[in-house]
Amino acid sequence: MLFSFKNYVEGDVEQQVEGELDMNKLRTRMSPFGLYTFLSDISEEQRKNIYELGFQFLLSLRIEKIPSRLARWLVESFDTCRRAIKLCGGDELRIGEEDVYLTMGFPRGSKPVSEARKNDKGVYLQILDEWKGQWGGVLPKTHQLLSQMKSQKQGGDLFKRNFIVYLVSTLIKGHQSLRVNHIVIKSLVNLEEVKGLNWCEFTLDSLITCTDKWKRQPKGLYRGPILFLMVITTSYYFYLALFFYLFDALSAFCCLCFFL
Repeated sequence: MLFSFKNYVEGDVEQQVEGELDMNKLRTRMSPFGLYTFLSDISEEQRKNIYELGFQFLLSLRIEKIPSRLARWLVESFDTCRRAIKLCGGDELRIGEEDVYLTMGFPRGSKPVSEARKNDKGVYLQILDEWKGQWGGVLPKTHQLLSQMKSQKQGGDLFKRNFIVYLVSTLIKGHQSLRVNHIVIKSLVNLEEVKGLNWCEFTLDSLITCTDKWKRQPKGLYRGPILFLMVITTSYYFYLALFFYLFDALSAFCCLCFFL
């Protein structure tokens, strides 16, 4: 349900990368638009692969853009120490792994997601070289990775790794540059284990670390899971409004019954 709002918001934060610096807007390359366009025209094999990875909830993604002013307010309002969003009126919305799972539907396995280090060797390097071979041995930019994914209608291991890397680079933990976040491939050596990793913990950790880094340098690009932050906050206000609406309706019904 949380991903059923088509054209829910306007004003793509990704557009704020260029042009004059507006301190009321968030500058970032994190955007659901590319994934949204990809998922709107996927093959059955690609759909099956996404199910096998455990990210089938994303198939219902209907959010294309994020309002840049709302995005900045959300990041500024997130208290990384308390893991809470400071809301209007002094209230706060605490966030945990369970909230990531309920909001995004990411796999919440027992093993942590690992990121590669410079001295990593072995099978990881073999997988990385094979993966980079799709672009002549160099790291791709996000739009190049998206184009490659769209062409892989038959699915397969390379498609699975491309999908996860693109997902991480645009929705969870991106880069300041246009390049994708490839170090997550350390966790994609054995694709059968992807579903058993804790992607909710990984998303929450990214939210905390990326927000801390951005607050130290607010003129830079935000690299964290802004989509999750927006969806959980708007969902909170939506259900809060729905609760009061139902409460008022029930109260009116009881009063009516009293006079009948």
